[in-house]
Amino acid sequence: MELTDMPVEMLEEIFQYLGVEDMLNAWQAVGTEGRDVYWARMCRREGLAEPEIVGDSWRSVFQRHWNWRSGHFVRQDYDFQNFLDPTTFVSCKPTTQGNTMFLCDKNGKLNVINVLGTPKCIQTISGSDYLSVSGSKLLTCSDSVFRVHTLQQGRYHQILQVKPKDSIRSSSALSNEFLAFQDSTSAVRVVDLTSLKESNFILPESCHISSLSIFGNQLNVVYCKKSSFHLGRYNLKKRAPIQDYVLYQDRDRYGSPTELELRISSQLVV
Repeated sequence: MELTDMPVEMLEEIFQYLGVEDMLNAWQAVGTEGRDVYWARMCRREGLAEPEIVGDSWRSVFQRHWNWRSGHFVRQDYDFQNFLDPTTFVSCKPTTQGNTMFLCDKNGKLNVINVLGTPKCIQTISGSDYLSVSGSKLLTCSDSVFRVHTLQQGRYHQILQVKPKDSIRSSSALSNEFLAFQDSTSAVRVVDLTSLKESNFILPESCHISSLSIFGNQLNVVYCKKSSFHLGRYNLKKRAPIQDYVLYQDRDRYGSPTELELRISSQLVV
């Protein structure tokens, strides 16, 4: 039987054992792409995160990763002076999501720019000293106030405004379903972005929160207590703790998790 005559399920069983380049070439040769569940498995094998771009597929995530690794990508230089004041210093790192780029200026104005073809500013949002993007959600922050916007018909519309109880420089994490932020010295508040219901996770007293991250339905909280760094893991759907363990104990020797460049996912700490 020729490969082109085989059902896609059988091709998936065969091609999964190939290297990345050979696998992509094999799919191209048979003239089909395989199912999304197959590409999800291949992405997890390569350690790739789930799609964050609205309407994206696991196949696209895998292909972009390989294009970047192999150097098969197109470089494009853009000139934004038509709609950005060249004397205004950009205050935060440019962020991209699909064909959209987000640029903040020092006055707190966020420019939402479509970079497909000739760059075009399609929206401006005030009060943006910090931003984060995940799927269809956009998080901005100014004066310790978090605002979540959702993408509808090509524009972002605000759906939530919330402020931490304590006037602190709050850590935060955003996914397409949840917003988590440091509400006080030892508490994390979580907002379900579908129902807008809130929940709280209380950490040990006298701790310092270092970072927050969300992977699927799991919240990871890295915090310092005395000379030890800990990782607290929480189930956001069940609103319950999963595990809390010590990452390392000698803070003076190893520094912070940021200095160690820890990488944390839903299943691994590297």
